Amino acid sequence: MRLTRLALGFEANLRLALIRIRENAESIAFFRGAPIELARCVELLETVLTTYYRRLSVWVIFTGGQKSVVTAAQFLPTLLLGGSVLRGETTVGTIMQTNMLFSVLLASLTSLVADLQVILGCPKGLKRP
Repeated sequence: MRLTRLALGFEANLRLALIRIRENAESIAFFRGAPIELARCVELLETVLTTYYRRLSVWVIFTGGQKSVVTAAQFLPTLLLGGSVLRGETTVGTIMQTNMLFSVLLASLTSLVADLQVILGCPKGLKRP
C-alpha cells in the first residue's frame, strides 16, 4: 500500500516535469538547459522504476509464499498421520478425511488472504457519496 502511494507520487512528479518541459521548450532551448532537464527526467524515471521493482519484489515474495503454503498444506496431513497408519493405529480413510478438512480450511484462508488485499486497498476515512 505504501509503495503504491509512493509510486503514484513519483509518477506525478515525472508527469509534472515532462509537462513543464513541453510548456517551456522554447526557453529551455534558448538557455541551453536540455542536458539539465534530461538529467532531471532520467533521475525521476529511475525513481519510478525503482519503486515499481520494489513493488514487484514484494508481490513475488507474497505470491511465492502463498503458493508454497498451498503446496505444503497438501502434504501436511499425510506427513502427520502417515506414521500412525503404518503402525496400524488409524486407517487410510482418516488421512483422506484430514486431507479434505485441510483443503477446505486452506481454501477458506486463501480466499480470506485474497480479500484482505482488497480490504487493505480501501483507505479508512474514505467517504463515498
